[in-house]
Amino acid sequence: MKWKFLVSLAVFFFCGISIGLWVGQKTALDNALKVACRPAEPQELDSFYTNVLKVSDEQKTELTEIQQRYQNKRNQFTNRMHQANLQLADVIEHEGYESDKIQPLVSEIHAAMGELQTLSLTHLATIEKVLDQNQAALLKNNAVMRLRQN
Repeated sequence: MKWKFLVSLAVFFFCGISIGLWVGQKTALDNALKVACRPAEPQELDSFYTNVLKVSDEQKTELTEIQQRYQNKRNQFTNRMHQANLQLADVIEHEGYESDKIQPLVSEIHAAMGELQTLSLTHLATIEKVLDQNQAALLKNNAVMRLRQN
């Protein structure tokens, strides 16, 4: 009788753990995608400028030009990171995790990430110059909120 109780208890715990893991995987992935650090899509930016900041048509034209310049520079940094990641994968594949070639590639990735962060902050400062005081405050609050989510 005691062994039946123990087996039942083990099955109960196993089912509970399985259900908990399944629910955790489903909800964690959804939440991770909501706050993932990713660039805003053009439609999202347009909606943010129009609906949140309520920019004028003149401001919107200027912001679009600023955004295009930023995107070109941003692509350069993401390409650098991508190329370094590809090289890193090749080194790991052929020489292992402790190769002397790994640290310079990791440093290149980190340098590109740091420069991209600096570029992004400079970009926000450039956008802020186009906005009035209230719009600039909304932009700043949104940037701070997004940084805190990540």
